[in-house]
Amino acid sequence: MVLNNKREIVAAVAGHYLEAHRAGVAKARQIAEVKAPGAADLVVVAPGGFPKDANLYQAQKALYHAGAVVKPGGRIILVAEGSEGSGDRLFEETMAAWPTPEEVVKDFESREFQLGVHKAYLWARTLTKARTILVSSHLPEGLAKIMMVEQVGTLQAALDRVTPHLPEDAQVILMPKASSTIPVL
Repeated sequence: MVLNNKREIVAAVAGHYLEAHRAGVAKARQIAEVKAPGAADLVVVAPGGFPKDANLYQAQKALYHAGAVVKPGGRIILVAEGSEGSGDRLFEETMAAWPTPEEVVKDFESREFQLGVHKAYLWARTLTKARTILVSSHLPEGLAKIMMVEQVGTLQAALDRVTPHLPEDAQVILMPKASSTIPVL
């Protein structure tokens, strides 16, 4: 099944598993891919609301998509409720075990794949590319530090923090439903 952003079925595929998968991917790309004009200095991203932003495990999908279109050294503002915290014990423990995103990435690349740890890798990989501010007034205390992001309570506060660091002609991309959007440069 291929779903749209409203979780409605827009296509169904069947047959040989490889052929069916390829057909489903082609349909999903028609629905979800959005061409970006170029890499951005700032990407403001939200997963798309509950349940996609209930915890950081789910919100990471939006952060990953923002990482695909932000310039190296750019800025990302991730707007996510996060009231359920990290959403996964191994994700949080892995982030807490290392002092920098680069070390999280290096650790992941030296071990066997493990669910939860993979989210820490994907999260940290984006942080190695762009400084990230998390907008959430519901995140459990101390979690932002573990996740190696700066936390603010409002989008305006985040914009106030990043604006002085942007070039005058900054390129900005807004992704309000990033978990369901595939950005393509």
